Amino acid sequence: MKLLMVAIPNHHFFQWVNQLENAGHDVYWFDVTDGGPKSSKIEWVTQIKGWKLKWDFPLRSTIKKKVAKII
Repeated sequence: MKLLMVAIPNHHFFQWVNQLENAGHDVYWFDVTDGGPKSSKIEWVTQIKGWKLKWDFPLRSTIKKKVAKII
């Protein structure tokens, strides 16, 4: 069974997920903060990182600032 965990990286989350290590599940973690490197506390979990800047193109920040002023 595949499990998708959506959470922030904190101590309680890591403890809870580590209980599933030998349960035979494919565990995926979507880090909602998308900050920092991959966690070494749960290396057996597939971590989904790098989603915030999926479309990093030239002038991205300038366009975002101008659109915010229009709206």
